Amino acid sequence: ASNMWQNAVRVRQTREDARASIAQTLAPYDSAVREGHLGGLEWWALRRFSHPEESTPPAVLSRDLSGHVDEVYGIPFSHDQRLLATGGADFSVRIRDAQTGELLHLLDGHRNDVSVLDFSPVDNTLATGDDNGMICLWNADTGELLQKIAAHESWVTAIGFSPDGLQLASGGFKGYLKIWAVDTGTALLSDQTHNDRIKSLDWSPDGTLLAEGSDDNILNIFRTADLSTVVSDRLLDFPGK
Repeated sequence: ASNMWQNAVRVRQTREDARASIAQTLAPYDSAVREGHLGGLEWWALRRFSHPEESTPPAVLSRDLSGHVDEVYGIPFSHDQRLLATGGADFSVRIRDAQTGELLHLLDGHRNDVSVLDFSPVDNTLATGDDNGMICLWNADTGELLQKIAAHESWVTAIGFSPDGLQLASGGFKGYLKIWAVDTGTALLSDQTHNDRIKSLDWSPDGTLLAEGSDDNILNIFRTADLSTVVSDRLLDFPGK
């Protein structure tokens, strides 16, 4: 019992020493953190550890990102975490500085609800899809419209970039899966893989496989070279399906 008590005291002292050391290190930057000039979860986590009496995060972590006048459907970060994109039922796409919340670009290219958004994993190309079947590709740094693709007859219900950022997969309300060349906006592959809308899709890390699922409860995995089937499985059966 004596050893356990001594170990507990030693751990407590180590923790207190660590807190004091971190507090001393952060002291020159304390006002900057509090005023929001140095923000982010890492700064706040260190400050909270060194100042356990502060039980709530500073106001800098709560930002008013108002601007949309209707529902917001998507909020992806760019691959470098500098930018945040939002799209919604007001037909607009907004790009903000992810640290400050400042509105950088208001993108006007859609004429219906912007329901899906995705950033390229290699640069700041942003793909957006709407309920008219349109996909837009943007340079999120400049706000420039790069491509406008009449992709589906109805809603675009899922989109996702390949790991190398060269291709974009899209799924539609009528069950069509398509793969596009990002640089030209041309269709590379297309197939009706479901009789219901495609709800989600994801590329394998090496880009050779594409998984997608639909409202018909079927999961498919395809080879991205030709959309040949690797796996097709009904996950769950519900009444009426």
